[in-house]
Amino acid sequence: MKNNRRRSTRFPLELPTIVQWEENNDTRSVQTQTKDISSSGLYLLLEKQCRPSSRIEFEVQLPDSFGAGSGAVLFGRGRLIRQEHHGDQRIGIGAVIERCEIRPARLPLDEVPRSPKAKAVAR
Repeated sequence: MKNNRRRSTRFPLELPTIVQWEENNDTRSVQTQTKDISSSGLYLLLEKQCRPSSRIEFEVQLPDSFGAGSGAVLFGRGRLIRQEHHGDQRIGIGAVIERCEIRPARLPLDEVPRSPKAKAVAR
């Protein structure tokens, strides 16, 4: 039997997400979605590989039932703890959440202003 080291229960939620990380002195930003999420971490599928132990920032669009009327966004920071290669050219990344907060959604996720130095990366 496999030893389960998780600290909290995972929920299989596919939610729209923006992830940012530093790479070669540039900030990379991708739109993707969660595969699952817990109070201590999240799992995402990307088409771009991150360095092991990369620091990430994320914005997860939560369903309306989590926030005030028009939905909410989970803003946070974390650290990449594992990567898995999937046969379809995608990379699964597991990240531990180091800090996060929930804020009411004001703009659709794809209209949230980005840092001027952020470069978009294809999903």
